[in-house]
Amino acid sequence: MEYSGLWSCSLLLLTVLSTVSAAFYRKRPEATAVLVNHTATLYCAFDGLGPTDEVNWYWYNPETDDKLYHISARGRVASEFSRHSIVGSSRRGEYNLRIRDVQPADEGNYRCSVFTVRDAGDARLTVVVPPVNPPVIAGNLNPRTVGEALKLTCRSEGGKPLPHLMWYNGTTALEPIGMFYQEVSVGSVVERKLHIPFLTRWDNSANISCIADQGFPNVAPLKIATVRIKVHYPPTVITPRQTVQALEGGYANLTCIVRGNPTSVFSWRRVGDSLPQNAGMSNSSLLIPRVSRSDSGAYLCEADNGIQPVGTGEITLEVIYPPKIKSTFDQKISVLYGQEVFRVECQSEGNPRPRISWRRKDTKQPFDNPLTLSPLNYQTEGYYVCVARSDDFSEDTKETYVDVIGRPEIVSQSTSVSAVGGDTVELTCTIASDPEPDGVIWELAGRDGRKRQLRGGATGDISIKEVVAGEQTQSVLVITSAETVHTGNYACIASNMFGQDRQDFRVYVTEDSSDVVMIAAVTMGVVLGILFAIVLTLCLRARTIWASRLSKSVFVFDLMQRYLPPLKRKKEIDEPKDVDDGDTKPSANQHAQLDQKDDGNSISHLHDTASCCTVLMMELSWLKRISAAGQYYLHSVEPVSEITPLPLAIDKGFSKSIGGSPQYFSKDFNEELY
Repeated sequence: MEYSGLWSCSLLLLTVLSTVSAAFYRKRPEATAVLVNHTATLYCAFDGLGPTDEVNWYWYNPETDDKLYHISARGRVASEFSRHSIVGSSRRGEYNLRIRDVQPADEGNYRCSVFTVRDAGDARLTVVVPPVNPPVIAGNLNPRTVGEALKLTCRSEGGKPLPHLMWYNGTTALEPIGMFYQEVSVGSVVERKLHIPFLTRWDNSANISCIADQGFPNVAPLKIATVRIKVHYPPTVITPRQTVQALEGGYANLTCIVRGNPTSVFSWRRVGDSLPQNAGMSNSSLLIPRVSRSDSGAYLCEADNGIQPVGTGEITLEVIYPPKIKSTFDQKISVLYGQEVFRVECQSEGNPRPRISWRRKDTKQPFDNPLTLSPLNYQTEGYYVCVARSDDFSEDTKETYVDVIGRPEIVSQSTSVSAVGGDTVELTCTIASDPEPDGVIWELAGRDGRKRQLRGGATGDISIKEVVAGEQTQSVLVITSAETVHTGNYACIASNMFGQDRQDFRVYVTEDSSDVVMIAAVTMGVVLGILFAIVLTLCLRARTIWASRLSKSVFVFDLMQRYLPPLKRKKEIDEPKDVDDGDTKPSANQHAQLDQKDDGNSISHLHDTASCCTVLMMELSWLKRISAAGQYYLHSVEPVSEITPLPLAIDKGFSKSIGGSPQYFSKDFNEELY
């Protein structure tokens, strides 16, 4: 009770004094954690301390009792706190409390205060006692199979304060998704459980850690426990190359990669067939030292580690080899003449797949595959070559002979032959046939309508001979001295066991050459006579026309001579004798003088008399006289009546009529007359 009363009086006194004091905290004490058996320092400093101000340190622990212990006053420490001391410069107002060899009993609240300062500063001192041992992880740590659950427990004993336990996968904290945690604290023991309901292949070899954290990482180090879990999962086969190409006779390596736990056992097998006899295995690889085209196919890499299912990977081996034509057709193929369509297909092995085509051996004519011939005749007979090509390899070829058999075919053209009596006539019949024709018959249909057949040999002037030219037969009919009796139709008929064919010829034989000359002469004479008659008729017609035109011209001349005396030349007016300045154009005065003259010989007089003339009614503007022959040409600009213009030309002159305006010109245009 005495201490309680004293404590109440002290607090009252501090409160009263603090209201009049000028001191204040420069450094308040702060909560501090210290490891057991280490030294702790609580800092406290004031400004504005007066001479009567005393700095005191107090300690109390509300968790154990309510007693307030006075540690020091004015830098002096009570004797019962032997491990405590005040450090710092009192002149600067520093009164720091230092505790050596801190023990768990030193934990509590510490207060640094002055009676005159309100709100005394308290600080919590925490003494950390680490656990003696790291936590322990317990549970079934045997290898687990994928899909199973995992349950683990982390246990930590001792330590003050008790640590907080956390689970980590490596450096990543495990989130409570699909996992379950349970923390139990009993006395000085802490436990936390981990539950993973479904393990995957990715959990294999995972480092699962349990960390004990007391909350003061800078004071007490973390305690960690770690286990590595094993998860068994079935193998997975990976094929880096799904297709492997190898040249025939070369080396092939088929490799697969297997992922699984535990280690798998490998095996190889071929789909639908057995492995090549010379194949060998090395780890996860299948080695074939010398491959052949028969080794092509799919190969399976299988891995088994006791966890189902068994891992499988497929690799296709593709053997590259040159083209090779298969024996799908014979070297000689017989076909029937006249058949509509014939086809033969060429097949070839090879990788890559060959390109197949055909060509005719003699003509190099290309054909597609299958070879298609239509229609079949003896022209299609011959050698045909199948060609198989592929990149990086030489081509492979195989030929066959297409043999056409059937009735004969006459391949020569039908002709008409004209000959003169005494000439030699040859008719050639070319026959293609397989088998050869049994015989060739010539049939003659003469002028008298009778028909007769001719065979090989000579009959009178006609002989027949046969010539073999390659695979064809030629039958030649020769008329040594042709006569008109040989004129007629000839037919070449060839036959064999399959049938026959025929070809018609026409022969015209005329008389000898003298008769031809006579006929030609007579024909020429008749033609010339007709031409002479035509020319004579045209000449007479032309003479009549010109005579009519000449009479009209003379009539006009008579009128002109009657009314028009000879006029002066233009140059006589343009160039008077007394003018020598070279000006050829008449002056205005000269024109006036000419117009004033009215002696019946001028042009104005002609205008006066023109009205009285009923024959020549036109206005004359120009009159031209040419040379001494007295030839005149009349040029009229405007017709005064509908009189048909008459050409006024004699001998050397010529005329041209345009509508109703006749125009007359001289061949010599250098002279012009008025």
